[in-house]
Amino acid sequence: MAITPAVDPLAVLRTIGTGDIVSAISALGVRLDNQGFSRGDVQSRFPALPPMLGYAVTAKIQCANPPMVGRQYPQRRDWWEYFTRIPAPRILVLQDVDPSGAGAGALIGAVHGHILRALGYAGLITDGAVRDLDRIGQISGSAGNFQVFSRYLVPAQGYSHLVEIECDVQVGGVNIQSGTLIHGDRDGFVTIPSGLATAIPPAVERLRLGEQRVISLCQSPSFSVEALKACCDAEYGGADSHAHVLHP
Repeated sequence: MAITPAVDPLAVLRTIGTGDIVSAISALGVRLDNQGFSRGDVQSRFPALPPMLGYAVTAKIQCANPPMVGRQYPQRRDWWEYFTRIPAPRILVLQDVDPSGAGAGALIGAVHGHILRALGYAGLITDGAVRDLDRIGQISGSAGNFQVFSRYLVPAQGYSHLVEIECDVQVGGVNIQSGTLIHGDRDGFVTIPSGLATAIPPAVERLRLGEQRVISLCQSPSFSVEALKACCDAEYGGADSHAHVLHP
């Protein structure tokens, strides 16, 4: 008897767009529809790359003033150990908490990008800055490319340094804890609630079937407003059924 290989849920999620992930989470009713996804101020720097997926490794940084110890990364090797505690694939999530405002320097450039990729990172998310974008865009490894989400681009590292690790952060309007599963593509990024990875693909499939029926109607010569109303009623319920309900 042939044994069917187990399907890797993370591999399946990498084939789905972030917008579909958000819609599936909404359809599953596990959190409010205005939570868990990025706002427009933090954007993908490599929109042509396929979806990024990994577990958050969180930290806070400052860049405007010198740190107390270890200005350059070779002088602060201790945080490399922390960066490997969370299982791969990993995504580094940096909140820039500089009192003078985010973006006074970039902790991550070409060298740190290569270090992170070698440590099993799929990408970086920060509400601060990155630099060396052309060289970061050339980073790739056996597990894929290296995606970057940032708010700013700057040419210098400034006095960039870590001030806190393994902490709760807020980046792009999203509250993120270390170990949170994150999915991202050109549309933005979203956190995936714990235990939901296997439930999302079938939810996406159901949503796509419904959407395709509406799209097919729009492309049909028999399209009319009344037909559209009837189709949407069948797919999504009546006009009064839009209220979000959290399922237990």
